[in-house]
Amino acid sequence: MSQVKTNLINYTTKERMKQIMNIYELTDSIRTLQDMLETEENPEVIEEALKGYEMQLEEKAEGYAMVMKNLEMSAKGLKEEAERLTARRKVIENNITRLKKNLEESMILTDKRKFKTKLFSFNIQKNPPSVDIFGKVPSKYLIEQAPKEDKKAIIADLKNGEELDFAKLVQGESLRIR
Repeated sequence: MSQVKTNLINYTTKERMKQIMNIYELTDSIRTLQDMLETEENPEVIEEALKGYEMQLEEKAEGYAMVMKNLEMSAKGLKEEAERLTARRKVIENNITRLKKNLEESMILTDKRKFKTKLFSFNIQKNPPSVDIFGKVPSKYLIEQAPKEDKKAIIADLKNGEELDFAKLVQGESLRIR
């Protein structure tokens, strides 16, 4: 038996408490022991070592879950703060728009379309021409766009038993922690 296999098998609970392995090392050790379990003559010793590694993996998973919950709460707080700041930004932008509109109306009504102060220059000028579309636009004025798949419709048809020669249903997996 190789030194690595011997070390894996001699893994005791006391040693497990002293040694902290990362998840990659744990995964590698468990897979090695699982492979050994299929070929070794004395599976009881390997099973005992495997239980120790699996217990440590479960503890590591619990630690991962606690860190993920903490990060989720931080992300949620940041998202809420971003929404609050976005709302605040919109209020400020609306105030700017309102003040600019009030000043522009006042300048037009008083026929004072251009003047300077110590800090700023004010001028009401013409904007570049724009288009106001009020009817059906001929095709020569339309921009071609690439077609996009309707994945919801494809999934619905496949779930209803329709066989499509260009798509198939795929069922993936992902980790859920509750």
